Amino acid sequence: MANDALYSITREATHLGVHQDDDRRNSFRNSGPGFGYPPIAESKNINTLPDKIILQIFSFIHHKELSRAVAKVCKKWRNLSYDSHLWSRVSLRPEYGGLQVSNSDALIHIIGTRFGSRLRYIELPCELVTTPILHELVNKCQNLKYLTLDFANAMQLHDFNDLNAFPCNLINFTVCLSEVIFMEGFMRKVYQSLSSVQVLHLIGNFEQGDEEQEEIYEVINIGKIKAHTPNLKVVNFYGINFIDDSHVELLSTNCIHLESLSLCFCLRVKGSTLKQLIQRCSKLQTLLLQHCALEDEHMRNVEWEKSAVCEIDLSSTELSTECLHDVLLRINNFKYLALGYCEFFTDKILEDLSRRGKLTNLKALDVSHTIGLSENVISQVLRKHGQSLQGLMIAGKPKLTEQFFLNVIPFMKNIRILVCGTANGWFLRMSTRVHVDQIMICLSQNTPKLERLELQWDPDMIRFSDNSSKFVDQLRLKCPLIKSFTLSDGEYYEMILCIQTLQFHATDQYKYDVFTHIFQKSVCSLIKSTMESLNGKWSMQQIDESFVAVLLEAGYSEEAINRLKETTKGDNITFEYKIEGDSVEYILSQDGNEVHKVGGKLGESEQCNSLDGRQITVRDHFYLSY
Repeated sequence: MANDALYSITREATHLGVHQDDDRRNSFRNSGPGFGYPPIAESKNINTLPDKIILQIFSFIHHKELSRAVAKVCKKWRNLSYDSHLWSRVSLRPEYGGLQVSNSDALIHIIGTRFGSRLRYIELPCELVTTPILHELVNKCQNLKYLTLDFANAMQLHDFNDLNAFPCNLINFTVCLSEVIFMEGFMRKVYQSLSSVQVLHLIGNFEQGDEEQEEIYEVINIGKIKAHTPNLKVVNFYGINFIDDSHVELLSTNCIHLESLSLCFCLRVKGSTLKQLIQRCSKLQTLLLQHCALEDEHMRNVEWEKSAVCEIDLSSTELSTECLHDVLLRINNFKYLALGYCEFFTDKILEDLSRRGKLTNLKALDVSHTIGLSENVISQVLRKHGQSLQGLMIAGKPKLTEQFFLNVIPFMKNIRILVCGTANGWFLRMSTRVHVDQIMICLSQNTPKLERLELQWDPDMIRFSDNSSKFVDQLRLKCPLIKSFTLSDGEYYEMILCIQTLQFHATDQYKYDVFTHIFQKSVCSLIKSTMESLNGKWSMQQIDESFVAVLLEAGYSEEAINRLKETTKGDNITFEYKIEGDSVEYILSQDGNEVHKVGGKLGESEQCNSLDGRQITVRDHFYLSY
């Protein structure tokens, strides 16, 4: 009987699924006692949503998935997946998570049909840097502002004799250099188009190169670039083996608007021309000199007290205690201070900086692997200035246990990036274990703005419990902005991996190196000029179709744009957007008078090159309304 009843129910359910008839629903629902079912609601189809909503959903999907999966669902989704709104920024470097394009002819077709005037950011590997592709970008992508050309692994360049056009409205220009290819033949075709560039990144091959390399070639002419880029505000020379003090002096002679200079891992820079740089570039606020061969005498000769420098990185330098004390105390105030791996940075220097009010406005601090700093002094400084801190790197301090962090975390309510712990504790013979659960609880209770957290302790150096996953889940709930949590690979990582709402990154600590970090967190994204480099401004005679594309990307509706067209009939229209912190402001002006202004919070997922040469996440998707 039971089998017959089950067979009868299954047959009726199958019959119902085939016909989808309302009468059969009712008869099945009422066919006998004990088998009542609630009314079946009408099915909802995602295609009933407006295209604008579907596009907003698709904007969270990686381009790889849009092309491989989403575009194959149906014809409508294919058309929406290839909508130019979703392709305003494109990376074609597969080794950095971008799309792989092997056919240059296909890319030329896509540039015109899929990218168009909405494209603002593109990264090209060396094999796709060809004359036809560059010409197509010039003709079809008038709003292109960010361009990256990667020649790092190139053995030879394409023929550029026929190159007669290059994107001329760039704000951010990045070139990844090769050690063996001279760029002058290509660059002489490009120089005249660089006058609008405000942010210049030249990325070298320090991580792949040999410090004792005998022959070093100047593969790109810094002097000519400087002569054709009078509007430079941010310059990043990262890991370039031929950069020396003479190139720094070249920059100081023409770049009067320079606000930020990074020379990280340029081993030939000794600081002999920093005095001229500070004297001539009065707007310079950011100076990053990580792992440069700085000498005490040259650093002391600089008139730091007359400079505007408030963000400085002296990590991995060999400056003496006397030199550090003299230089740091002559700088007026700090917003960003990085002194990682400085063995001569002592308690007295940090105490004097705090006592003289130099750290009042401090937003980011890196004191990782500073053996001269004691727990008491660090604790006192964090208690006094922790409220203003947004980023803290305090890794490589084996004597700091959970009690230290439980005492200082409540004073860091605005912290966004936190890196702590000591890797390779087995080598340091650490005997005490850190109770990581207590740190998780303290963070969840006191740091609602936390975005990135990295714990570098080895698996053998931490203590945890069966409830550790619950404490991490509590951290996720109390810190809704968190987007990255980095741990070392081990049992603790495996235990909390079941929490699918966070993306965890397992790391192999035994490959950890001072210069090629496996642990990727950095407070460099808090540097002011990193965010300011995204600001933009356009002037035009009227609101034309190409500018309409910019307004649409900014979040203006078509109705709002039509109203703006009516209120701005005439000349001298200026559109400007300003980014500060996690907010953006759009301003539309005519004849110098503000016509309309709209602001909002920034979304996620825009990327740009950071000043330390790595990729950082920058929020640049806008959700605005008129």
